[in-house]
Amino acid sequence: MCREFALLTALLLVAALLVACAERSTPTPEPSFEPVSEALPPAPEVEWHLHVAGAVTEPVVIPYQDLAARDLVRLADILEACDCGDEVRNTWEGIALGDLLAEAGASEQATAVILRGADGYWRKAPIGDVGLAMVALRRDGVWLAEDSEEGPIRMVVPDQSASYWMSQLVEIEVIE
Repeated sequence: MCREFALLTALLLVAALLVACAERSTPTPEPSFEPVSEALPPAPEVEWHLHVAGAVTEPVVIPYQDLAARDLVRLADILEACDCGDEVRNTWEGIALGDLLAEAGASEQATAVILRGADGYWRKAPIGDVGLAMVALRRDGVWLAEDSEEGPIRMVVPDQSASYWMSQLVEIEVIE
């Protein structure tokens, strides 16, 4: 009898924990790019370049101001799930990674991209994992260039660990 009571108590505790976790983490709606149609405040003046190289027909170096002047797309209510368990939702605006790869003529045999940050940190991401990736310039309506730790450019990869989300992005290398 005592053993059955202990087992029942343990099961109830596990159920309560699962309910608490489910309430804390609501699923992100299926993300999709939406055009940014409203007028944006001018981007800050920043000396920064993004390199797209590797298995491409036309390597490109794009100044920050040129990126900021493009038609931007938005990913709304995107969950950034950190490996440490923290969760944050933000709305991001920038350029779809797929558009930049197409502009550079990325190889059709590409298997991955290497994302490099200004601090030397890099992360290899399989092409299949970055389908909705964005080179973000704005978070929640604010230019990332105004944040010295995160900006001015950040890779945002919905549905992937935050370790794919590269701050201070300087290079995207396409690999076959």
